[in-house]
Amino acid sequence: MRSVFVNKLGGAKIEYDWNNRPKTVKPFGSIAEEINRFMIVADTEFNQCSFVNTKTFNLRFGQPDFKGGWKHELRGGTNDQFHSSGFTFPHEVIAQNDFGDLHLVFNTKSLQNTKILGTQKF
Repeated sequence: MRSVFVNKLGGAKIEYDWNNRPKTVKPFGSIAEEINRFMIVADTEFNQCSFVNTKTFNLRFGQPDFKGGWKHELRGGTNDQFHSSGFTFPHEVIAQNDFGDLHLVFNTKSLQNTKILGTQKF
């Protein structure tokens, strides 16, 4: 959910400090002052869910010689050739055009406590 909000606001921006070093500026500020940490997202049920068997495509080797490969065994067995058998695992997917109810709750008590603590001087 946080990513959706960040992208709706145009994403993180890059600014430069007085030494011309790039600095990422997040729309909601640092994690300590971010309102999203008080957001609670409830589970959502959909009408049509199914499972799709998938493969993992991962990086192998080290810098600067990174190469991609398909994982075929739990330990090792990564290579350039795709095989539908071997190391696979199911992912739950939502049917296209399906919908469900989304419930967002903000923990206002914690948010209020943070506001009070944030204004105090120590």
